Amino acid sequence: MKRLFWLSLLLFLLCATGTRAQASDARVVAALKLVELGNAREAADNLRQLTGQEPKNAEAHAGLAIALVNLNQIDQAAPEAQAGFDIDRRNVLVRIARGMVYGKQGKVQDALSEFNQAIKLNDKDVGSLVALSRYYLSIDSLKSAEISLYRAQALSDKDVRSYIGLAELYERQHIPDLAIEQYTSAMKLDPNDESVHAKLAGLYLRTRRYNESAKEWLKVIQIDSNYADAYYQIANLYFLAKQYPNAAFYAKRYAILRSNDLSGQWLLEI
Repeated sequence: MKRLFWLSLLLFLLCATGTRAQASDARVVAALKLVELGNAREAADNLRQLTGQEPKNAEAHAGLAIALVNLNQIDQAAPEAQAGFDIDRRNVLVRIARGMVYGKQGKVQDALSEFNQAIKLNDKDVGSLVALSRYYLSIDSLKSAEISLYRAQALSDKDVRSYIGLAELYERQHIPDLAIEQYTSAMKLDPNDESVHAKLAGLYLRTRRYNESAKEWLKVIQIDSNYADAYYQIANLYFLAKQYPNAAFYAKRYAILRSNDLSGQWLLEI
């Protein structure tokens, strides 16, 4: 049972493919940030509440669709993306959400059409090009992904998103050292971007560098000491590294911040 849990954790971090596309609603931006951090479940919970309160909020529906795609809940994501489209089809995030859903459904041309429409709606939006590159990456069209990322970087070489995209591309090509270089460049541009640290932590985890992964999550806590999921990830990583006292310390911190989450208590009892 424990082995299955850790394998599930590894798979989850490997498959997280969020996007910080353009959004004007600060609550949606915050939720998309959670997706980038690998915490799509919390993002989906927050956005379900928001769509319930504001059913005409197109970005909330689009953001929820993106979170659900990251949870591989495509049947639930599709109507949310459609709801956003019905409300505001000229919204960039709505188009990206539809592209992501179509991509997961195997509708290649429909997906590409939506991503390209997002780019047409705002050709200065780096997020649309990064989202397109990630779709190309998902269908193993690596050269097209690279071209999209260089287009994004040409728009703004100070935006960390293109560097994150290139890091993901290099990892797919099994060149982790070049991926780490891209994350390092992104950190120089914005040392307080939690998603950069979280994604580098994921790369370190996949290459079995558990202590380095934990250090990146520790940097997330330094930026936001109340981000509960970081404590959970650190506890898991220290457990994998067989540093049990450290694992227990961070599991306790997680349990305090998420007292209603039984997984925190479960970690303490391992």
